[in-house]
Amino acid sequence: MSQLCVTNVGKKFTFKAANPKGGDLTRSVDASPTVVDESILIRYMQEVAKFSGRYNTIEGQFKLIENFVFTFVAYLSHSQASLPTEVRHWQIFLHEYFRHYLLTSTKKLSTKTHCWNHSISITLGHLQESGLIPLDVQVPKIPSRAEASKSKNQQLLTKFKPKKAEERVSKLLVNIDYSRTNSDYLDTIYNELLDSTQTLLNAALHYFHCLKADHQFGKNAVEDLTDRVLEDTLAKGGHRRYTGRPKANKLGKVPSIISQEFFHDGYRWLLARLRYLLDRGDNCSVISTEQLCNDPYFPPNSSKVSAKIRYAGEYLRGCSELRPEQAALFRSNKLPYRFLGILSSLDMIALSIILIHEHPRINPDSILNAKLENKYGNSYLKITDDQESLLFSVDKPRATDRKVVVLTEKSREVIKFIIRATEPVRKLMKSSGNSHHQFLFLGYQHGAKLGPLKGSASVLLIPSKDSGVVSMSELYPELAGYNVSLSSLRNTMGVLRWFECGSIREMAKTLGNTERVTLENYIPPVLLKMWNNRIIRRFQQTLIILSAYDEDYLIEVSDFQSMADLSYFMAQIFFCSERGRSPIDSLINLKLGDRFAFIFGCEDQTENSNAVFNLRIDPKTLAVLYCYCDLATKLNNTERNLIDPNTNLAPIHFINLKHMIVHICESKKEQDESYDISALKECHKTAINLKDSLEKEFSKFGLKSEWTQNGCI
Repeated sequence: MSQLCVTNVGKKFTFKAANPKGGDLTRSVDASPTVVDESILIRYMQEVAKFSGRYNTIEGQFKLIENFVFTFVAYLSHSQASLPTEVRHWQIFLHEYFRHYLLTSTKKLSTKTHCWNHSISITLGHLQESGLIPLDVQVPKIPSRAEASKSKNQQLLTKFKPKKAEERVSKLLVNIDYSRTNSDYLDTIYNELLDSTQTLLNAALHYFHCLKADHQFGKNAVEDLTDRVLEDTLAKGGHRRYTGRPKANKLGKVPSIISQEFFHDGYRWLLARLRYLLDRGDNCSVISTEQLCNDPYFPPNSSKVSAKIRYAGEYLRGCSELRPEQAALFRSNKLPYRFLGILSSLDMIALSIILIHEHPRINPDSILNAKLENKYGNSYLKITDDQESLLFSVDKPRATDRKVVVLTEKSREVIKFIIRATEPVRKLMKSSGNSHHQFLFLGYQHGAKLGPLKGSASVLLIPSKDSGVVSMSELYPELAGYNVSLSSLRNTMGVLRWFECGSIREMAKTLGNTERVTLENYIPPVLLKMWNNRIIRRFQQTLIILSAYDEDYLIEVSDFQSMADLSYFMAQIFFCSERGRSPIDSLINLKLGDRFAFIFGCEDQTENSNAVFNLRIDPKTLAVLYCYCDLATKLNNTERNLIDPNTNLAPIHFINLKHMIVHICESKKEQDESYDISALKECHKTAINLKDSLEKEFSKFGLKSEWTQNGCI
């Protein structure tokens, strides 16, 4: 969709859109009552017309004009105010515009809120990007209800709210997972949940790897530009050569920024100067555009300072470890701070995903508002007596005590990285007397201010059309099919634990809740709905099969596409039925009895209910099994079920064996006396202790192909 075209006669502006059905559609606004200069108004109207191209329909483009241009001109006419030139005056101007909009608009409050947050504030953000409004100005927003964290409505990563079908669904799209056995159906749910958590973790780990690489690149780039070099260069005036602004050629055309060889020094000097100011600053606005104007390295004009930062960001975009299509999503004025080593709200969310995946005891609110130390300076990060483990504690809402976790290898690496990355900001905040230096996540706030990171987790995880921020789902399209949120990740980890051990007690221990709270609130309704839906679907298909069993169109009226799938389902309902238990069971035995009677004649197929499973009790063997299962769990569903032709075993068999052993050893329920439970439990405890040392060896294992005379091995 092309953008709107704007024309003017004096201060009367007309926005035109080409009508596909012929003629032009227009919207006009008269800015004659304002005192703003005509040339300035033209620049603003042209930028708004350019910004309208983001909407795919003419209605959406004109809605933008009505929401922003009409209200903006109305405020200028009412207040007789001119456009400010300084940051502090701009802040007052926007608040007065905001106040005028709320008091004069005749729309409902909910409509006002939506129009301001999703249209007007987004347009003001674009004007900031264009250099018409200083970047340091904070655009006011109307607070809306945050993402609900009601435990009664816990969600899973893989499930969305059901949608009503407007037309008959094709048979090819019908899910017949309900036809599987109970264990196979539960395995399907488990594998789906496991794959979703692994996909989200892989995305967060990749982002974490790129973030570390970008921080290191920025550090290496300014390594030789010491404070002494900066001071000497400024004293001599040599910094003028390193502006980073692209030069026009003889034809007056500005070439590509990245192709400018001299610009290589421009971004390095910018990062070095920002680092210098960060180390020696005395307030949290030290890197804001307003204060950079007062620094001798930067031009004394906020628009030129913003342009200088954007030029450096465009060059650094090509240096990022992120994939090109990912780096292209970031705003150029934010990238220099990423390479400077300052965290952003998106960084906080990505790192929180890793921490919650490793420690579901930590809920989203706790980690996003976690503190590194208390008001007395005592650290919440402690080293154990053996100097090998780190303990980290967080406050949990509604809990009487702090939740303590022993950091895993991944989470330990994340916490150490956060501490290193936030050290300059923490030091600056301490020296300036800001008590918020206690928070774990510190970094770049809106308006180029430094402090505790904020941001809506839902907006930073799932893309929103009008949010104006980069989300994890935009960076990693493979997340688009999931219900991504920090709370759904945590709840999914608890449900996975329940699948693995079949114990509410273990699930409660994983989530850091009591058994009663876990049973009432954390078995998600969506899981119960799936199981109830399966029961209903199986009953429906049973009635259909019994009523059309002797007809030629049986396969057509059922959900199944092949006789093999249909026969498999009929065999299930036959063997699960009991003659005389109900009229349905009697009818099943009557109609399907002859079809499956031959199975009862096979003696080798008869199940032995007295069979005993013999297990060798050896700590090292169990430790190897546990390590292997930890690695096998990270495989996708196809790889977990891949059968080895030599042993006829698949990784899933070993995973199930581990789950059975762990359940028996960690369950409080008394087992049958035929088991030597005490010996198995002792062996299990020893194996858990051996597991840590064996994991280091397992991390060194790998596969490779070698060609021999007999072929590839």
